Amino acid sequence: MGGLLLPLSVTPTAFGSSGIPCHVIIHITEKTHMKITLKSGYRSESGNPTFVYFVDGTTEELKKFKEVQKDNFREDEETKKPLYWSIEEYPKPMNLLLNRDGDKFYVDAPLVSKKVQDKVETWKALAIITGKSVEDLIAGALGI
Repeated sequence: MGGLLLPLSVTPTAFGSSGIPCHVIIHITEKTHMKITLKSGYRSESGNPTFVYFVDGTTEELKKFKEVQKDNFREDEETKKPLYWSIEEYPKPMNLLLNRDGDKFYVDAPLVSKKVQDKVETWKALAIITGKSVEDLIAGALGI
C-alpha cells in the first residue's frame, strides 16, 4: 500500500497551554473500497451464530484479500465471489479494511454493536412503560 506524507498544523491547545506551535507529519494510507454484503447465516457446531458475506472490491483488492486469507480463502460456488465469515451480523453493506500489519481484514463497523443498541432500546422502552428514567431502572436492577 502506498501512502502520502502530509504536513498538518496542530493548535497548541491540543497539547496544553505551552504556546509552542507544533507540526505533525501524518502518514495517510490508501483506503480500501472493499465491501461485504450479507449472504447467509447459520449456527456453528458449537452453537454460535456465524454469518457469511460476499466480498466486493477491485481486482487488486480481491487479489490482496486472497493472499491474506491463505488457506482460509473460499469462493461462492455460484458467483465465484470471495467469502468472509464473522460472528457479527451486518445487515447492510460494510467496508472491509486491512489492518496495519497487513495480515488480517476487519469490518469497519460502528463501535456500538447492534446487540448493545438493542439493549439500549429495551431500557428506553421499559422507561416509557414504567414512567421511570433509564438511570432509575438500571440503578434498581443493580440494587443501588
